[in-house]
Amino acid sequence: MSNTTYAIDDGNGNQITTGLSEHDARRVAQRIATERGESVYLYETPVRLDADGDPIDESEEVAPYDEDGFVSVEEMPDHLRGSHRAAGNWGCYPHNGATRRQVTREEAEAIVEDDPDGYASIVE
Repeated sequence: MSNTTYAIDDGNGNQITTGLSEHDARRVAQRIATERGESVYLYETPVRLDADGDPIDESEEVAPYDEDGFVSVEEMPDHLRGSHRAAGNWGCYPHNGATRRQVTREEAEAIVEDDPDGYASIVE
């Protein structure tokens, strides 16, 4: 039995759902695409690691932000910036390799301000 899970995104890189089995993900993706009348993207979710390098328990829900002042900030890892600059575009999250993490609004604003390429953004 595989522990692999799958996620579904819309065409703009916004996650619709995650944590599904392959069978359920294919069924749900088809239903959502039919209802929306547009393509959706089904992909295998990578194993996510916390700051200590330990796998994150996918059974715990991670909200994009909460009312205690935390927001999600999207960033492009340094090792991917050169290829994106050369291509002349940044692509769409999560397929472009960007990462999202929760930080305080103040930290997020500082990250956005300090980004030399202007890629970093607060995800509302």
